[in-house]
Amino acid sequence: MKKVIFIILSFSLLNCNYLFGQDVYSYYQDRKVFFKIDNENIIIKFNESIDRTTKEKIIYDKIENIQQIIEIESIKGLTFIKHEELPSSNHVFQLLNSFVEEPDIEYTSPVLLNEAGKVVGGLTDKFIVKLKPGVNFSKLKVLVEEKKTMIENKYPFDENVYFIRCNNVSNGNSMEMANEFYESGLFEYSEPDFLLYVYIATNDTYFDQQWGLNNTGQFNNGTPGDDIDAIRAWGMTTGCSSVRIAIIDTGVDLDHEDLDDNLEPGFDATGGNSNGSYTGSHPIEGHGTSCAGIAAAEGDNNQGIAGVAYDCRIVPIRGYRASSSPYSLTVAGWLAAAIDWAWQNNR
Repeated sequence: MKKVIFIILSFSLLNCNYLFGQDVYSYYQDRKVFFKIDNENIIIKFNESIDRTTKEKIIYDKIENIQQIIEIESIKGLTFIKHEELPSSNHVFQLLNSFVEEPDIEYTSPVLLNEAGKVVGGLTDKFIVKLKPGVNFSKLKVLVEEKKTMIENKYPFDENVYFIRCNNVSNGNSMEMANEFYESGLFEYSEPDFLLYVYIATNDTYFDQQWGLNNTGQFNNGTPGDDIDAIRAWGMTTGCSSVRIAIIDTGVDLDHEDLDDNLEPGFDATGGNSNGSYTGSHPIEGHGTSCAGIAAAEGDNNQGIAGVAYDCRIVPIRGYRASSSPYSLTVAGWLAAAIDWAWQNNR
């Protein structure tokens, strides 16, 4: 039986009136997961055709004391705005509501924090539902029409899962609609297609100095022996070709001389049709390649580095798009598709 090991090495509202009360939450496994609202940042998704000058005019007409405007390259039209701290989350919702009538804006969102105050991300204009066994599709259609939403598409890896899109006539934003759909009792789950932050600590430029595998103090006055004892482990095993390691990241260099013999067919979950390859030139794009190398770069081949399990196979999966902005972004649907494709195609 083939084995698959998942390594997720990185890592998540529409233009209508915000009706949030004091509690902001989403359902997960029959319980409410609560969020806080960042009072200094909002997210706006402009139409892709809008130039920066038009965007800035719209923003400056609505917001005073802007500190920073960041256009996210990895998702066209997405713009993060840092402004002077507002007194409360209600003031944030009022600010978001001021953009409702703008025809050049697809949706807006607050920045969501977890209960510990760490940034999670935001919301898109979509949510994801899975029909309970025995529930007819016609009931979903009735509810979609009732809530003035629309079925975007069926999820390709599960026939009972659908993406639902909100718009400016829907009965609420994507989180509110996801909650109302879940409370109908028709669905196993109903969750926003969250916009998720991807945290990257390094772009891995110096990973060829693999002191973590065998530390002799060769790098930055390191402590000899402070490593994972890879050489000793290799005396027992260097991995196995029947074990496949799914690298869910920015994509992998499919032509890399130290990886190509260990690569399996890949997948681009972001819809870019790259077959698991990265597509850009920014240094962060190399993150997935570096991670694949750490896991299973070819060993004992007189070149490059040695992966920790260099006889295992690599399944390259592009799960997010790198950006030269301070952070890269993904959405929940991309990550779900990445994981589902990996296990369904590598059993």
